[in-house]
Amino acid sequence: RDLDFNPNKQYYMATCGDDGCSKFWDVRNSSEPVVTRSDHSHWVWSIRYNHFHDQLVLTSSSDSQVILTSVASISSEPLTNIVDSDENQREQKDKLEDGVLATYDEHEDSVYSVEWSSADPWTFASLSYDGRLVINKVSRADKYRILLLEDGVLATYDEHEDSVYSVEWSSADPWTFASLSYDGRLVINKVSRADKYRILL
Repeated sequence: RDLDFNPNKQYYMATCGDDGCSKFWDVRNSSEPVVTRSDHSHWVWSIRYNHFHDQLVLTSSSDSQVILTSVASISSEPLTNIVDSDENQREQKDKLEDGVLATYDEHEDSVYSVEWSSADPWTFASLSYDGRLVINKVSRADKYRILLLEDGVLATYDEHEDSVYSVEWSSADPWTFASLSYDGRLVINKVSRADKYRILL
C-alpha cells in the first residue's frame, strides 16, 4: 500500500501492506526483508521515515492507530557515535532498541496517511477516515533517549604547531571560539553543524 526510502541510507526502504506488516528492505538483496514488524492488527496504509532521525518510523493502519517504531538496528544513527578519549576509538553508546516507542489512538476509524513535519523533526500529522486531522509530537522521553549527549570528546582541533596557551568563546556567537598558541597563530573555529544539532535538536 505504501513505501518510503530511508533518507540517510540510500539502499534501505520500508514497505507496508494488507498483511499488517511493516517490512524494511536492503534493495541490494531484495529476496527477503532485513526486518519485519507486525505491530498493527489490520492493514497498514502508510509508512514514513523521520528525515533527520531515521531510526524513527511512523505507520498508520485500519486498526485506527498510529505507531511510532524504532528500527535503530538498521538506521544510520550518525549522532550516537562519539569518540572514546581513553582508547581513541569510535563506539556506540545508549543505542535505542528496536520496538514500539509509542501508540497514538486519537482516531476513531482507519488512518490512511501519516507524515512527518518538514519544519520540526519531532512533529507529525495523521489523517483518518473519521475526518480528523491529528497533529502529535514525539514524547520528550523518547527525544532525550535519542539526543542526550554522553560525556566525551566531541572534536579535536589541531591547527596549531606549538603549545596552545589560551582559548576563548566569542561573546557574539555561542558557536565560535578562538585559540592562541606559542607559534603566534590565532585560530578562529566554529562548533561543527553536527555537534550543534546534537545539542540543540
